[in-house]
Amino acid sequence: MVQQELQNVIDPTAPLQLINEGEDIAYIVYQFEAIVAADIEEDGETIKVNLNVAEEGNDVSEQTIYKLTLNEDHEIIEVFVDGEATPIDVVSRI
Repeated sequence: MVQQELQNVIDPTAPLQLINEGEDIAYIVYQFEAIVAADIEEDGETIKVNLNVAEEGNDVSEQTIYKLTLNEDHEIIEVFVDGEATPIDVVSRI
């Protein structure tokens, strides 16, 4: 059920999205034309999502979804692509 609801709110044109589900679940959705490796760190109230391009793709956008389980201490979600802070294109809720 949630998977279908999630797919319904994903913007196919936005490379990086944050979709909240309630107070303690968030999804990071990225759609790049490359294979991307992810590493997630917790630093106090901040969750850092590090996305690193592992290899170039074939001009077809790959969609990857990470589910984050949050607690009341998590106030900030930061995303870095190849070490650079990257703004989230779309923030929405299901």
